[in-house]
Amino acid sequence: MKYDTSNNLREFIGKYLRGEEKEIVDLACKLINTKTENPPGNEILAARVVADFFQSLQIPYELFEKTKDRTNIIGYIGGRDKQPSAPALLVACHLDVVPAGDDWNWERNPFEAWREDGRIYGRGSSDNKGQMASMMAVARFLKGQFLLAGVADEERGSALGLEYLLNECGIKADYAIIPDVAHNIYQIKHTQ
Repeated sequence: MKYDTSNNLREFIGKYLRGEEKEIVDLACKLINTKTENPPGNEILAARVVADFFQSLQIPYELFEKTKDRTNIIGYIGGRDKQPSAPALLVACHLDVVPAGDDWNWERNPFEAWREDGRIYGRGSSDNKGQMASMMAVARFLKGQFLLAGVADEERGSALGLEYLLNECGIKADYAIIPDVAHNIYQIKHTQ
């Protein structure tokens, strides 16, 4: 898809994402259906969904684990070696969710996604598996150095996730976006 500069960028991206709606919903449901409560985590289950997606698009990726099954995955969209001087953008979405509770006082199984009235429900649908599915769909759209990360352990401090990747694995980026909704995060309308 080629960008026509006479179009409004927001409209162009919106049209692209509407065209990807079925895939975004399918990916979100697959991710929600992986039980990645933290503790214990088991992000390997969601990382497998992301890995399958990357493989289907022939996107190179790496898995990182500080602790067994507390998996982080990074896809390298645009290639790491094709434009070594281009700025790199890291987008990190977490794969773990807070526990559903001991008695699960839910009307439905929180680890089986369902759709109702145009919405997706299930554990992680808005924090952060829905965002991960959306960013996976964007992988076809973006060019340049784009690192899409599914990270572990965000719900318990990130020591096995983003901190581990940045401090111990040598992951580097010039810019980062963390599309998360928790703790009254506000919308950024300009670079801060």
